[in-house]
Amino acid sequence: MREIAAGTMPTVAEADVDAYLAGPPPLAFWRKHRGMTQIELSQAADISQPYLAQLENGQREGAVSVYARLAKFLPVRIDDLVSDASAEAKGPG
Repeated sequence: MREIAAGTMPTVAEADVDAYLAGPPPLAFWRKHRGMTQIELSQAADISQPYLAQLENGQREGAVSVYARLAKFLPVRIDDLVSDASAEAKGPG
């Protein structure tokens, strides 16, 4: 709550929350929410656009270092970029 009050944690409007819950995978949602194209984000994160597309649609899993770079440029937490379904499929630790 302190981070929200201080303005250091990004927040989204209620309509955006609905879009997040009903829409594309989290990585695609945040990229679009930040107004970035796949090309812009892939160049910023130093990955290829086809690779980013595969991450967004769940065809590939990225390394933590890739998600860290993506999170930096979006700015969100790494956890915000990975769907619960992806985490559940991997199982515990």
